[in-house]
Amino acid sequence: MSALSMRRGWCPGARRPMETGDGLLVRVHPPGGVLSAAQACSLADAAEVCGNGLLDVTARGNLQIRGVSETTHPAVLERLSAIGLLEDEAAEGPYRLTLTSPLAGIDPGARFDTAALAEAIERAAKHISLPAKFYIAVDGGGAIRLEPGADIWIAPAGDGVAVG
Repeated sequence: MSALSMRRGWCPGARRPMETGDGLLVRVHPPGGVLSAAQACSLADAAEVCGNGLLDVTARGNLQIRGVSETTHPAVLERLSAIGLLEDEAAEGPYRLTLTSPLAGIDPGARFDTAALAEAIERAAKHISLPAKFYIAVDGGGAIRLEPGADIWIAPAGDGVAVG
C-alpha cells in the first residue's frame, strides 16, 4: 500500500483498495449513485467470484466488495472497467462528491433537478483540489434530511436555494 492509502481520512477506491482483516476492501463509487440492472448484476458476480460474496452499501451510497485478495484484485478491476465503474487512474478522491436522494432526477416533488445539479457539481469539481472525504448534499425538495457529515448542503428555501 502507498503512504497515501495509509493516512487517516483517505478514501479507498477500486484502484486503491483498503487492507482489512478479511482481505482487501474495494470501494465502488457509482456516478450519481445510480446503477443499471446490468451493472448491479455484474457487481454481485464480481463480489461472488473475487471477494467474500457480499456487497456492502456505505452511508454515502457507495458499494464495497470485501474479501478481495491480491490475486483476484486485477480481475475486479477488469470487471469494473467493463461495466463503466472503474475510477480514473489518476483519481485520488473524492471519487463522488455529491450525495443525493435515490429519487434524484425522477422525484415529482423536487423543486429543482437534483441529478442535473449534482452532475454539474461533479464536472466542475474535477478542476479543483478537495479533501478525499469532502462531499456536498444536494436536496431538491426535502427527500434527504440534514446530513451531519456534509461539508456543503444545497436545498430549496422559499423561492430560491439555500447553501450552507
